[in-house]
Amino acid sequence: MNEAAAALAAGAKAVRGVQRWSGMNAALSVEAVGLALVVSEPCMQGDDAVAALRSAGFAVVDDTGADAEVIVVCSSGPAAERIAAVVEATHDFPDRPIVATMPADASGRQLRQAILAGASGIVFDDRVSEAIAATAFAALSGQLAVPLSVARRLAPRPLSHREKEVMALVARGYTNRQIARQLFLAESTIKTHLSSALRKLDVHSRAEAAALVLDPDEGHDLTLLEFGPWVTKDR
Repeated sequence: MNEAAAALAAGAKAVRGVQRWSGMNAALSVEAVGLALVVSEPCMQGDDAVAALRSAGFAVVDDTGADAEVIVVCSSGPAAERIAAVVEATHDFPDRPIVATMPADASGRQLRQAILAGASGIVFDDRVSEAIAATAFAALSGQLAVPLSVARRLAPRPLSHREKEVMALVARGYTNRQIARQLFLAESTIKTHLSSALRKLDVHSRAEAAALVLDPDEGHDLTLLEFGPWVTKDR
């Protein structure tokens, strides 16, 4: 037995059981796989997760699941539904680390939301078989485990000072023309700054951007951008 296999086998010694669970979302069922409680609807991701955990040394047996130490949330739905499932699992198992499968095309914002919702680990759908067991073990060790390819997507890209000024006025409901007048810039310049800010924020509309920059959990603090009484919308 090589060192990697020995480590997986050692980590699986405390494996205890499997359970079916129905929480707030009736479409989900739960399988507790040893140290892992796999929350899964009928889908390939859930099947692959169970097979990979078994292959890593986890025993899958019927049990209450009370001793499960890590929660694995699997789904084939869109990212928003999976984030909601993480929220539900966090509510039902508040003291357990959670690993979630996510679509490979999930945006940086959605990945941050999954982590803020309670996920300690993220595995993309096309990497479940290879990565789910290692991610579960990392979560059990108290580590945040995410694919290397998304590391840059997790951290919000900082806005420049001018982009913050533009977004602060967008959040107040200003049009590009009004923003240009307030900042004494050409409207084309405002459009350039706005387009850059939307790319950095990973959103596609002014409404999405305004909601994002005003959300304190997203890390874009515009509260220090105070505009004097000269700022008016009727110019």
